[in-house]
Amino acid sequence: MPNHFHGIIEIINSDKTIAEMIGAFKSITTNAYGERVNENQWQAFDHKVWKRNYYEHVIRSELSHQKISQYIKYNPSKWCDDKFFVN
Repeated sequence: MPNHFHGIIEIINSDKTIAEMIGAFKSITTNAYGERVNENQWQAFDHKVWKRNYYEHVIRSELSHQKISQYIKYNPSKWCDDKFFVN
């Protein structure tokens, strides 16, 4: 769905916290967006690109990983049912 983002991050041998990783991701993507707007490839957005916080969930089993992966895969197909959908 265009109004939020889902992902799975697998952390292996990192000295970074999840907050640092998410912060870096938001910073990198916001800068890339700004570059595209300045190059007139993308339309400017009047609001912040990212909300201040994020939601995290620790996946503790293979079954949970499979269920969450399927949810992420099929979530965009529900966009038409979202209250923010504009046709």
